[in-house]
Amino acid sequence: MSHKINRIRSVPPTPGTDCDAAFAIHFDDGPEPNMLVEYAAGAGQRFASESHARTVVATFYLEDDEPPRRLLVDMQGNVQPRELL
Repeated sequence: MSHKINRIRSVPPTPGTDCDAAFAIHFDDGPEPNMLVEYAAGAGQRFASESHARTVVATFYLEDDEPPRRLLVDMQGNVQPRELL
């Protein structure tokens, strides 16, 4: 199954995490956010943008039948799936 990104919006990071930026990713198959891309503290200054979040999701996860619900971008720009908190 292939997903299509419908829209991306800036949202507050998950409370209690060490993240300083986050984006909700909405696919074309529903009104609720399908994925959250969060940026670890400090990484947000280097990487956080709608275009970066779109690239991360499109590069790695649009073809997944069930993509992860949360991704974390670390200080080096590495992306890792994480559990929703």
